[in-house]
Amino acid sequence: MNEKKIPKGRAVGEYILVDVSTVERVSDGGIVLTGTHGDAIDQSSMLATIVSLGPLAFQDEVLFAKELNITIDLPKIGDLVGIARHSGAEYTINESKFRIIRHQDVTYVFHPDDDVEVGIV
Repeated sequence: MNEKKIPKGRAVGEYILVDVSTVERVSDGGIVLTGTHGDAIDQSSMLATIVSLGPLAFQDEVLFAKELNITIDLPKIGDLVGIARHSGAEYTINESKFRIIRHQDVTYVFHPDDDVEVGIV
């Protein structure tokens, strides 16, 4: 299996670079199943993996948490997230599909143990 090349650039401001090229799942029999996110055009959301975070991404949430004196778990590089399907701009970098999105377009952070399948929202 070819190792994916992660872009060397970095996100700026409140923007995030996410990988939207593939989702990899393993069947009960141990077979690796892959699917392109673009296969399901009808869906209103899609899965992505955070590759790069701009320095201002999620800072509003940090300030809000300080104001309310609560702790929050912010999305980080490597997290599998749900994003709005038509958010951001799509680019092909090193033969993989990526999007540059605003941090507000992240709608959910999945736990690594979640068995995630994309469905119509």
